[in-house]
Amino acid sequence: MTENFSKDEIFNQISKDFPSKERSAQVSEYYKSLLSKSMYEEATMKLVSLNHVLKYMQIIGSRLRTSLSQIPDRLSPRLAAENDEETVHHLLLREVKTISDGLSEIFNESSFIDEIEKAKTESPVLQSGKVAKKHRGKIG
Repeated sequence: MTENFSKDEIFNQISKDFPSKERSAQVSEYYKSLLSKSMYEEATMKLVSLNHVLKYMQIIGSRLRTSLSQIPDRLSPRLAAENDEETVHHLLLREVKTISDGLSEIFNESSFIDEIEKAKTESPVLQSGKVAKKHRGKIG
């Protein structure tokens, strides 16, 4: 059995499901402010794109893989001649420490920032710098 509803009854029922114009404006302003804040934080390098982090990690991983894969070539002649387990252990440990120390010197905060600077061409927000100049000192 179908009932006939008046226009007003239908409108009242539908309008309960939708927010008011004021609430819609509040939500819109809230999301605009979040977007502005994230653009500012990206421009001032407080917020970094996941793509930049992943590219940087790929560089580190590649460098680490290359360094570790060269260990056998560097150490095999020396280790083949060694009979003492402690000496072999010391040589391997020293090689791993050398690699990790070298990577920590190469990959630090300043090198990460340098990589971000190179990537500025990918982001119009970072490229323009206008957001950082406009909001300097106002947020954060």
